[in-house]
Formats: sequence, structure tokens, C-alpha cells
Amino acid sequence: MREEIHAIQARAMILWGEPRSRVSAYLAAHGFTHREARLLLRDAYREKARVLRLRAVRKYLIGLGLVSVPLLWFAFFGEPTGLNPRWSGLLIGSGLLGLWQLVDGTLLILIPSRFHGSVSELDN
Repeated sequence: MREEIHAIQARAMILWGEPRSRVSAYLAAHGFTHREARLLLRDAYREKARVLRLRAVRKYLIGLGLVSVPLLWFAFFGEPTGLNPRWSGLLIGSGLLGLWQLVDGTLLILIPSRFHGSVSELDN
């Protein structure tokens, strides 16, 4: 029972962005063998990668939607001649923000290990 509590705490530490060495030391201090700690860390990092990929898909889809706004505008209405400068800026801003979200989401899907820190920081 106590080992299970410490295993849950170790998983939470990984999701919060604690370094591998600190989590490994925590597990060793609470009676886990090196092999048990290694397996637990492997599973915890796989879980973190899965959570990161799910959030990255969300970013990717939001980026895709934002990029499509100016593309659809130009496809249906052509050049923005006579368009209010504020609307032009909004279209350009939407496209750039969408492109940033699209690239960030794609990189996070492909390489979740590049993200260091708490998983909750990803939504900010």
C-alpha cells in the first residue's frame, strides 16, 4: 500500500516536471529497488508523453482552424482591397497565431521529450 502511494507521488512528480534524478532519489529513499524505480520512471515518462501528445493535438487543431480563417477569406472574397485595416490586421494576426500553434503542436506531437516542465504549463 505504501509503495503504491509513493509510486503515485513519483508519477505526479514527473507530470509536474521534476528532474529524473530527483524522482529516482525519491523512490530510492522510499525503498524501491533500482529496477523497480527504472520501470516506474519509464512508465511515468510514457504517460507524460501521452498526455503531452493529447494536448498537442488540441494545439494543432486550434492552429489549423486559425490558419484557415484568412485562407478561406481570400478564397471566397479575393484580395482585401477596400477591407478595413483592422480586419486586415485581424486576418493576418489570426494566420500568424494559427501558424505558431500549428508548428508548436506538430513539434510536440513528434517530439514530446522537448517539453520540460509541468504538463499544466502547456495550456498557458
